[in-house]
Parts: sequence; C-alpha cells; structure tokens
Amino acid sequence: MKEQELDELIRGAYESMSMPESKIQHILDRTPEKDNVVPFYRREWFSYAAAACIALMIVSVVVSNFTGKVNYVQQTQLAQGVLGIYDHHFEPDVQSSDWNSIATALQHSDFSIVPTNMQQLGNYELRGGRNCAFNGLKAVHVVLYNQNTQEEVCLYVLRDSKEFQKIDDARVNVGGRNVSLWHDNGRMFVLYDPSK
Repeated sequence: MKEQELDELIRGAYESMSMPESKIQHILDRTPEKDNVVPFYRREWFSYAAAACIALMIVSVVVSNFTGKVNYVQQTQLAQGVLGIYDHHFEPDVQSSDWNSIATALQHSDFSIVPTNMQQLGNYELRGGRNCAFNGLKAVHVVLYNQNTQEEVCLYVLRDSKEFQKIDDARVNVGGRNVSLWHDNGRMFVLYDPSK
C-alpha cells in the first residue's frame, strides 16, 4: 500500500467518526432538565434508611440505659457534691485520727465509714469527720490531709444505693478537677485530692 492510499484510508476513518448534527440534538433533547432531578433525600430509599437510623439510635439508648452500668449523670453529681464540700472547707465535727472513734462520736451506725482496703487512702492522714447528706441520703464527710503536699483532701462516704450501683469505679473530671469514685463493701467512696 502506498503512502497516499494510507492517508486516504485514515482520513476516511476519521470523517466517519463524526456524529451528524441531528444525532447530537437527539441526545441533548433526551437529557433531563435540572428541575426534573429528584434530590437524594426525596428518593424512596432515603426514607427507609432514615427510619432505620432512628430506630437504631432508640434501641442503643434503651439498651445502654437498662444494661449499661455507667450512670454519667450520677457520677458527675457525686463529684460535684464532693467538690462543693471541699470548696467550703468545713471544719470536722469530730477531730480524730481513728476511723472508728469518728464513727462512734458521730453516732453513725447506718454503715461503716472504714474502708476495707486502706491502700487507696494510704498516702493520707485522717484528721476528722462530720455528718452530711447527699440528695437526702446520709453521708459522712471525712477530712484527710495529703502527707506529701500537706493539702486538705475531701472524702465522702455513702451507703451504696441502687442508683450508685450503676456507677463504675472511675475517675471523673469536673471543670479540670479529678474526683475518684469506688465501691467498697456496700458503700460508695468519693475522693477529691487537689494534687491529682
């Protein structure tokens, strides 16, 4: 094949590729206008997906409330209660370094204020205690001092009520201050040490 014949063949192939004007107009006429496009939130599948998401959220909230142990509202309320007592720096009604003598002097027999495991409070010196309450529940405010920093530390002891049983042993941060909460033999202990 000569070069001139090859050129004619290539030219003919390219010319046959062009689309006639009538075909282009036909394609453009078939394209839907923007007004005819249905937004995704009005399409049929979207309403089913939205309903499924809402149902899943409701189920997860119900399940977490009935099966989950953590009650963040109660944790925060306890922590705020202890911080409020600490901020007032109440003087103890009974000054003593003996747990049992504080309980006896306060005529407190509803529950023991003595921790089962003293390791949690091993770095503190007992100074005294006073009767108080939290949301109508009897409590004892125990005044401790951190032996390293010599700062006052606030310990709150309450009976472990049904509401408190939904609280995990935790460290709660309220306004940049850390409060420790733990269960001990039917009691709830809440501790605020400003150095921690």
